[in-house]
Amino acid sequence: MSRPLRALTRITWRNLWRNKRRTLITCLSIVCYTAALIILVTLMEGFNASTRHNITHVTHGDARVHAPGYLDNQSIYKALDGPDKILKAAAERGVEGAARSLGIGLVSVGNKSAGGAFVGVDPGQEKKVFELHKEVGLGEYLGEVPRGEVVLGARLARSLKAEVGAELIAVVQAADGSMGNELFRVKGILRPVAADIDRGSIFLHRKDFDSLFTAGGRVHEIAFNSYGALSAEEVVARLESASPTDEWRSWKELVPATAEALKLNEGAFVIFGVVFSLAAALGTMNTMLMATHDRVREFGVIRALGASPWRIVRDVTYEAFILGLLGCVLGAALGSAGSYYLEVVGLDLTPYTEGNLEFGGVSMDLVWKAHLTTSAVVRSGLMIWGICVVTSLYPAVKSARLNPAMAMNHV
Repeated sequence: MSRPLRALTRITWRNLWRNKRRTLITCLSIVCYTAALIILVTLMEGFNASTRHNITHVTHGDARVHAPGYLDNQSIYKALDGPDKILKAAAERGVEGAARSLGIGLVSVGNKSAGGAFVGVDPGQEKKVFELHKEVGLGEYLGEVPRGEVVLGARLARSLKAEVGAELIAVVQAADGSMGNELFRVKGILRPVAADIDRGSIFLHRKDFDSLFTAGGRVHEIAFNSYGALSAEEVVARLESASPTDEWRSWKELVPATAEALKLNEGAFVIFGVVFSLAAALGTMNTMLMATHDRVREFGVIRALGASPWRIVRDVTYEAFILGLLGCVLGAALGSAGSYYLEVVGLDLTPYTEGNLEFGGVSMDLVWKAHLTTSAVVRSGLMIWGICVVTSLYPAVKSARLNPAMAMNHV
């Protein structure tokens, strides 16, 4: 720091503490606004990160591929041609996938019955690529050996009053035109993960699916997961050449409402930033107005001795610069500590929900955790610091335009 700047900083620091109470109150308000903004932004980022994780790692994956027209008419006959070739090509390009067979039918437990969507999976591959097996609330996930076992969605199990170990009867229209029916045992019941899965999904081994539907090994979709290495659009762009005639969809296209809601949440930083920055700005401007009002005669003397208006603007603005810097640094430290606590412990929303919290059809964790990043801290601090300096220009310019003779006679 140069000697003139050191002298200016020393004088500015002295001027700030002429009225200790006013400076402390303003500084404390900047600290609180900065800390609150950081905590809110990191909570929003944590919410978005949790939602994306649940979509890409638990339910939909980064992207999926289906046979042409399958999404418009989910017929068991519209199966992928060469799914093993697609999976091999995806693995060579650094993306893992899991093949699934899909069908619909009726299920019953005791005297309760309901329609359901059957999902035939390879349990070993599913565990490797996705985390749905970690969402089993009661019982266990499917084993790698087909044993006539199923895992039910949470709401479906509740509507059927099914318990782990219960016998489930499935009746379906098989691919060969016959009526398929089998007796299964409920091995597990999922926690709430997504509306479509909760309401009617029945997961079973693909070999059991083939036996029930006489499916002949048909695969209706492959879901892919890059484990966060690629965006959903990049996954589609990298893989679609492996099977260009099939229909490739990113999760954003499969659940557009959720994708749009997340995009709006990302803009929440600007809204929160404007609100908190304006509040901090008003406090800073009020402090600078009061400080300059108390020093009118001083400014008049300085002007009479030959100081330029720029000198007055510089001095007043630098005071706001130092005050804002002090408040934002302390606020960043406080906000980072609060966000770190919420990242580790989180906010338990269980008392305020009925055991399930959904966003865009995807179930959220009931412990809301923040996601602390350097970017969130720096952006929040710089926004409030910058607005504090900008708002000090009004009292600075007002002081610089004082008439020296009238200012020296000010009482």
